[in-house]
Amino acid sequence: MNITTAKQCSTRDAATATLRKIGIAKQDYDDFICKKDGIFYTDVIGAEKAMKDDKPMTQAESREADHSAANAVVAEAMLKAQTKITTDKVVEQRKSETVDHSASNKGIAKVLAADKKAPTKKAVKPTAKVTKAKLKAMVTSDKVVVKTKTEGPLPVAKQKGEKETVAEATRRMLLAGKSNIEIWEELLKLFPSIDEKKKQFPAWYRYDMKKKGQLPA
Repeated sequence: MNITTAKQCSTRDAATATLRKIGIAKQDYDDFICKKDGIFYTDVIGAEKAMKDDKPMTQAESREADHSAANAVVAEAMLKAQTKITTDKVVEQRKSETVDHSASNKGIAKVLAADKKAPTKKAVKPTAKVTKAKLKAMVTSDKVVVKTKTEGPLPVAKQKGEKETVAEATRRMLLAGKSNIEIWEELLKLFPSIDEKKKQFPAWYRYDMKKKGQLPA
């Protein structure tokens, strides 16, 4: 009971009189009366509501209640039907996805099996070898064009009277079978003003020509 909204009475008889006027039965008085600090509080609002709830419904109220109950039953049935339809659609969709996934896996398995059965192509290794003697003989001729497993042709010897670059001279001497030290000493004679930083030219061109297949590995 909310005593702030209850009716205050100085005696219990005054409180019960109020409840009797509302129509509350004598055996139910204690449900609506509360005593605190010597004051009796009567729950008038609760008593009036209880009496209203105990009144029998009119025919109109009864029909309205029956109609509401019927609507609730129909609504519940429609909800169940809609839920079943949605559930069936989800189940069918998942079955379809499972079938598609299975078919996709089978297709991938077939492709992998076909790849395993397909013969692999073996790389063809060149059998021909160019010896140092042959390279030396080629360099001493006027022009040299050698076809090996290289990505490009070997350097061509210069014609008489043509000026040779440091790179061309280095390649020529590498093909002739000279060592890096011998090539550098020869470059110092051919190019007196050559930069000391180019001392690594023989080693670098040797590596490059081996990589391109222009020198035996």
